[in-house]
Amino acid sequence: MKFEKKDLFTIPNILTYIRFLCVPLFVWLALDKSVQNATIPMLYPFIVFMFASITDLCDGYIARHFNQVSDIGKVLDPLADKILQVTTMIILAVFGYIHWAFAIIMLVKELYMVCGAGILLLKVKEKVNVQSNYWGKAAAFSYGIGIILAFFHIEKLKNLFYIDWVILGLGCVLTIIAAVNYTIQMVKEIKNFNGKQAVSVATNSETQNAETQNAETQNNENNK
Repeated sequence: MKFEKKDLFTIPNILTYIRFLCVPLFVWLALDKSVQNATIPMLYPFIVFMFASITDLCDGYIARHFNQVSDIGKVLDPLADKILQVTTMIILAVFGYIHWAFAIIMLVKELYMVCGAGILLLKVKEKVNVQSNYWGKAAAFSYGIGIILAFFHIEKLKNLFYIDWVILGLGCVLTIIAAVNYTIQMVKEIKNFNGKQAVSVATNSETQNAETQNAETQNNENNK
């Protein structure tokens, strides 16, 4: 993985930086008492969240279609998404729009992913191939839809059987499955690395033995 200076200010990465900046703006607006007491509570935070989500769609499209995919973007883009979603879930839980369980499950899963990646790097110490899976993408989609609906939970969704909670619950199930899938991939990578190391040690040992035998044979011939 290479971080190049020329990739810092590509359009997709600039959109990712904007998404990072949307997070503190979102929190500030959500905590503003005038926003809380407005005719439509959480309207301005909702607008910020939707704007940030649109930048996510745009940066991915631009990166793929204009050949601006970069290693730094591969790291920062999902990081910005996760920070935005986790922060939004926590704020919605604070104001009673969703149950705390949804925010906690998402937060724990993301922390687990970060810790898992760190452990993998320490164990393997080389480039590994643990790809995001369809379960994770499906979970992110469910969370996105659930979060959008949750903004209107208190005002508009009282008689809709908590449909936003149902969708967020589905997202939680999918995210747990994604975490299990990620764990399986991580264990496989560690086993593959350990297997390669064992083969390398065995090969080196065989080489050394062969060299020793050749040296002994040469000495015997010289003594004759």
